[in-house]
Amino acid sequence: MGTSDRMVRIAISIILIALALTTNLPSILKIAFFIIAIVFAITSIVGFCPIYKVCKFDSRRIDPLEKRRY
Repeated sequence: MGTSDRMVRIAISIILIALALTTNLPSILKIAFFIIAIVFAITSIVGFCPIYKVCKFDSRRIDPLEKRRY
């Protein structure tokens, strides 16, 4: 998981927690926001997203020299 991806996930986590705490949303939506925020925060801290692994997606920038095989 790339650095920019991690920062976006942290920002989304903060926004979701703020929305859950400050708005007058139904309780189930607040719980959903908290769960999504926690998952995003954990995956950004750990640097691994299981959905990315299943979809074979990688948001890291790859150095062109790393692709060479000697």
